[in-house]
Amino acid sequence: MIPQLVPLMKFIGQLIDFSKEEADFFTQHISIKQYGKGSFLLHENKIAQCIFFINEGITRNLVTTPDGVEHTQYFSQENTFITEYASFLHGTPAIYGIQCIEPCEVAIIPKQSIELGYLHIKEGNKLGRLIAEAYFVQFVRNAHERQTKTVIQQYEDLEKRFPRIHQRVPQHMVASFLGVTPVHLSRLKAQYKRP
Repeated sequence: MIPQLVPLMKFIGQLIDFSKEEADFFTQHISIKQYGKGSFLLHENKIAQCIFFINEGITRNLVTTPDGVEHTQYFSQENTFITEYASFLHGTPAIYGIQCIEPCEVAIIPKQSIELGYLHIKEGNKLGRLIAEAYFVQFVRNAHERQTKTVIQQYEDLEKRFPRIHQRVPQHMVASFLGVTPVHLSRLKAQYKRP
């Protein structure tokens, strides 16, 4: 197994048990790719053909309005699976894009590997289902927080989930995620840092 697949298989090992033979079978179609800052793993309106696992880097899910304004929906960082799951599962155009905010190294898991994994991994464990469930929990939690927490509480949660996010992500993207202007975010940060 190539060294870049070790983080992925270690993470999967926390979800399911598998033998070396099963790991070898699952990983035979997985590739590793480097993406530059600003590159897209998935464009809006394209069909998601794979699931990505981030080895290094941070990405954002974004939606672009008809007038060209980008809205950041979520951030993902190392040791995270990402794709546009509705598109991946149903073969429909993606409703959001996934962009690299900094250089990224990702493992690309094609649908074929997930589907073959269904058949091959013992005890009927469905890896794709487990990945989708983890994504669903994340999605529900994010939607709940946006509806029930103040902007400053969301900012605090973001800081906890993504240490050093302000060194890694441009302020206008963090502001977009929080639904505020960059100027308002600056005020919030000043308020947050006050004793």
